[in-house]
Amino acid sequence: MDEKYGFFKALKDLFKYSKENKNKYIIGTIFMIIFVITSMIYTTMNSKLIANIMSLNLDKAIKLVIICALLRIFSITFCHNQYRRIVIKTGEEISATIQKKIYGKLLNLSMASFENMKSGTIFTTIKAADSGMMATISQLLQESAYIATSVAMLFVIYFIDWKIGLGVTAISTISLLLFKIQLNKSKKYLKDEFEYTDNYSTLVNETNRGFKEIKALDLKEKCFNIFEKDIENLKNTRTTRRLLGKNVNTSKWTIRIIGDAIILLYIIEQLKISVMNIETAMLVITYMTNIVDDVFHRIIEHDFGISEFTANMRRISSLLEDNELEKEKFGTKEYNNIKGNIEFKNITFAYSNDVILKDISFEIKAQKKNALVGMSGSGKTTIFKLLLKQYDNYNGQILIDGHNIKDFSEKSIRNAISVVNQEPMLFNMSIKENLLMVKPDATEEQLQQACKLASIHEFIETLPHKYDEILLENNNNISVGQKQRIAIAWAILKDTPIILFDEVTSALDKESKKNIEETINKISKTKTVIVIAHTLDSIENFDNIVCLKDGVIVEEGSHNDLINEKGMYYNLINI
Repeated sequence: MDEKYGFFKALKDLFKYSKENKNKYIIGTIFMIIFVITSMIYTTMNSKLIANIMSLNLDKAIKLVIICALLRIFSITFCHNQYRRIVIKTGEEISATIQKKIYGKLLNLSMASFENMKSGTIFTTIKAADSGMMATISQLLQESAYIATSVAMLFVIYFIDWKIGLGVTAISTISLLLFKIQLNKSKKYLKDEFEYTDNYSTLVNETNRGFKEIKALDLKEKCFNIFEKDIENLKNTRTTRRLLGKNVNTSKWTIRIIGDAIILLYIIEQLKISVMNIETAMLVITYMTNIVDDVFHRIIEHDFGISEFTANMRRISSLLEDNELEKEKFGTKEYNNIKGNIEFKNITFAYSNDVILKDISFEIKAQKKNALVGMSGSGKTTIFKLLLKQYDNYNGQILIDGHNIKDFSEKSIRNAISVVNQEPMLFNMSIKENLLMVKPDATEEQLQQACKLASIHEFIETLPHKYDEILLENNNNISVGQKQRIAIAWAILKDTPIILFDEVTSALDKESKKNIEETINKISKTKTVIVIAHTLDSIENFDNIVCLKDGVIVEEGSHNDLINEKGMYYNLINI
């Protein structure tokens, strides 16, 4: 992202990502302009009112009071309120639109791009587009309308007395230059703040996922030290940036006070020699105060808001415009009525420089039970990832029913294959709502039938709220085996012809393991089942077993065939 990324580029990007809402903001701005114009007229009338009161011209003063009141009612109760209603509603819509774009891009990233991103970066980027950012921009747009009025007031002052106009311009210009210096320095500090925020957000996410391991491995002190370091860095950086603003503000206010005093002394002198009357003097003083106040309070005092908005938009734009973040790649062909025959033909694959699969070829027949066996790192899980199209930068072909999976549309590949992982991720919602995620139109009977087939229905019926039982954020109120069986019910409801089981029995007790094995046996009567197996006694009745070592297929066949060969499988059985 360009290092010179500034406020106006941020504003341009904001409306680029929310084109559908731009016209609403324009309507709101029109109301704001009307409000500011009437406010300027009110300011002029109010200065005349004060001058007439001081001159004891009370009849005229009474008329001016009525005019000022009507102007104020119209500008505030109608124009300003209309503006606020429009920008608040539109601001929330823009915020939601941008957040949906970010999350949508996240969901469509390739696995390689996703794995290279910090979880903290993802969270803080979505958070950057929250309604607080839109409140800032709404406020800044409102202040812009006031500033436009101040420019008009400055022209009036120049028309009355160019020397006073020059003085007001000098005060405003010096203050804005100091503000620009402050803003440029703030950018670097904000960039560092985001980095430290990413770091501790990532650590908090990791703590949430690995809380048991942190306790068991006595990592509390280590984790706390890492967190403390990031928080201290964030605190120091944020403090430095804010103190920088305070130091610059001291200089700005000193210049303003001295400048105001010089201009007021000049006006008094003009009144003494009758070059300027009281009404004109009051108008000039009122306009001058408004102009300088606008510079200080409507621009300078919003320095943090401007810096933060610019930094947030830069962050959002960096993610949305990052061409190095690859999207998932799918074909365009729709395939229905898949039977579940799979063929790997001369597949070679490497994650980076390490070759994981080395020219492997094998076939899997539809509606059969198949197992992948081998030591850790032999390539079993990689085969699943390739089948699920998490990676497609391999050499060779993967065919389903004779069709290259690179040609499959996203819908076709997802309707063909389901996966049950060793420790599935379930959502923080009820069991029923979790099941409906994969089949929203499922009936109660279908849900229960899927859970019975997955051998989890009886357990669910023992829960206080049965299918309406809420699963905790980390699913701590159910066991790993129960999570796996709910995930199997997911796969059954999705009704794909191919189901992958990733080491689902390796960490289970004997009873849970038996339940899962029975479920797999039931499913395999109508589905193609592929299991990554570490516990080899669970696959003795499988139709085909593929043995891998260092990315190469060493042997394959049924349990009895492989035992008779007395090769790798035989040795693993007898370890």
